Amino acid sequence: MVLAIAAVALVVGLVAGFAIGFKVEQSRVKDDVNRLRDKIEELRGEREGGAARPEGRAPARDGSAMMIVGADGTRFEASPASEARS
Repeated sequence: MVLAIAAVALVVGLVAGFAIGFKVEQSRVKDDVNRLRDKIEELRGEREGGAARPEGRAPARDGSAMMIVGADGTRFEASPASEARS
C-alpha cells in the first residue's frame, strides 16, 4: 500500500514538474520572440532612415563599365563581376 502511494506521488510530482517547466519555457520563448521582433523593427527603421538603403541612378553604360551617380552627386564606376574576378 505504501508503495502504491509513493508511486502515485511520484507520478503527480513528475506531471506537475513537467507542467511548470513547460509554462516557464513557453513564457521565456514568448519573451525572446517579442524582444527579437522589437529589435527587427528597430533595425528596419534605422535602415529606412539611414544610409543602408543607397539611392542613385545609373545614367550611362560605356562598354564594360557603368557609371553610377549617387543621390548626393558622387560618381562611382562599376565594372561587371565577371571582369572584376580576372
